[in-house]
Parts: sequence; C-alpha cells; structure tokens
Amino acid sequence: MNRYVIIGNGKMAIDCLKMAVEAGIGDVALVVCDSLEETPVSRIATVCDELGIPCRDNGNVNDPALVEEIRAIEPDVIFNINSFKIIREDLLATPKTGIINFHNGPLPRYGGVNVCSWAILEGAPTYGITWMFISRGVDTGDLVVQSLFDLTGREAAVSLVGRCIKEGIRVFPNLLAQIKAGNINRIPQVSAKATYFSKKDTPYNGLFPFELPIDALDRYVRAVSFYPMENNFILPEVRLGDRSLWVGRVSLDRGERPASEAGLILEISDSALTVACKLGAAVFRNLIDIHGKPVAIADLVAEHRLEAGKSGFEVLPVPGLPKKG
Repeated sequence: MNRYVIIGNGKMAIDCLKMAVEAGIGDVALVVCDSLEETPVSRIATVCDELGIPCRDNGNVNDPALVEEIRAIEPDVIFNINSFKIIREDLLATPKTGIINFHNGPLPRYGGVNVCSWAILEGAPTYGITWMFISRGVDTGDLVVQSLFDLTGREAAVSLVGRCIKEGIRVFPNLLAQIKAGNINRIPQVSAKATYFSKKDTPYNGLFPFELPIDALDRYVRAVSFYPMENNFILPEVRLGDRSLWVGRVSLDRGERPASEAGLILEISDSALTVACKLGAAVFRNLIDIHGKPVAIADLVAEHRLEAGKSGFEVLPVPGLPKKG
C-alpha cells in the first residue's frame, strides 16, 4: 500500500486530507502542522484525532527528528498544502515520488510570495493556481494540475487569496485521480515565461502613492486589502511632518469632491481620515506607529493639531513597479 504524509495548515489542508482519505489512494501515515499558522476553528490536529491519523505540531518541517520520522514511513508522496516553509534537501529527498505543493499562482508566471497582490497591481486579466512538484529552485518544479480563470478587475487581495484556495480544493480530486492511477503529470515549466516576486519586492518603496492615476491607485488599494486576514504583504507608509505612520486599512472614496492638493486631509472622524489623492480620495483607518502600536485618530489630531482642509500628509515621489519577465 502506498503511504503519504501531509504537511499543511487550516481549512484547505483539512479539506484535502479528508478527500485523500475518502479517495482511497493509500495510507495517510502522518500529518505535520504548525498550530501558530491556524485559527481555533480550523485546526487540522482535531480532524486527525477524529480520523485516527498521527499529527505532529512542529513549525520547523526541516527538524532532523521530524525528517527522520518521515523517512521511516517511506512515503511515496508528501503533500505541502497551505504551508509556507522552505523545504530543505533532507526532506526533499525523502519521498519516493516527490513533494507536491499548492501554489496560489499560475506558474511559471507569478512565482514567489504575495503573488495575488502582484497580479492585482499589474492589472492581470487572468490568474490561476498550480499543484506542482517541489524542486531545488523556488517554484520551479514540474506542473501537475493547473487551473486558470478570468479576473473581474474588482478583486481585493483577500478575495483573490480565498478564490485560489477554493480553486485548489476544487481540482485536488484531479491530482488524487492521477496518483491512484499511478500516472502523475510532470509538465516542465517554461523558464522564459517565469516571473518571480520575493519578500524584498515592495511596490512604490512602501510609501502610499497619493499621485497615481485613479485606476492604478484603485489596483494598489485592492492589492493591499487583506482585512480581516492578516496583511503579510505591506502596510502603506505615510508621513505626517517628521513622523512615519502605517495604514492598517485603506479604501478609496470615489465621491464627487472639489479638486484638492494630494495629501490634504479632507475629513476627520473618530475612526478614519479621508485624504485627497491626485484624483479621488483615500480613507485611512487603523493607523500604526513605528513601534507597531495602534494610533487613535483623536490622539493624532490633538498631537499634530490636524484640521480638515488645512493639514496634510507629505507627498513623496515614488518609483514605478518592478519590471518582471
């Protein structure tokens, strides 16, 4: 009987685990999770207890003791699902067939991290997800299953991430069918078409781009919109005098307004500042200081003597987006 190990966290890993068990592809011998990456309502360890599958809560998938335990299982395939750890050589060489990973981008385009946001920033008309073999390069392995779909031009980062997870779950039975038939696709990537984004890639040097054309500003706002999920991409930086602040939540206000100088504070409420952009206005909420602590609007107004129509944020020149591919 074939044996499998699943490394994964949260609802996506739970759904795929259940489908793997129901598909009868063999023995799911071990699940490895990182409870710090999960929510209380989506803990895969709870499901493992119900299914009688051993589960190890270990945030270091390359831990030598864990790798040795996995090696003793002699797995045919390891699944890496919604887990963002870099897998090192010892673990990579352990399964007989390989490690199959879920990537929330249409490889070879949009390899790397934060790729849903980059697709929105670039105004991509289509997007997709990929199940692929992990190789020694980052996101360079052979493709197994891929699904592409059109974008509407209204997606926020949080909604596109969610759609990718749902699509990855939807096509997972295709992958299981290949495994059960003993004939797994291995489609080499065309490296000339590859684009890659690292954690160092930051749009507009991390600054809020007040003077972008309205369409580009709309893409930017949607690309940094993760609420209520955690934003691990970028919090826009704004400058008030010699003070830097970071914007936890930002949205566009497309209401009709007289033309105003970019950066000018137009409205002040208990929970938000509405600020003029080159065209339109942005609404800043959940401001954070340099120490990562929340800043109350009332405190900011009092400290800096802010007045609507008179005070404003500094508008600094920003570079264009990095060229990829």
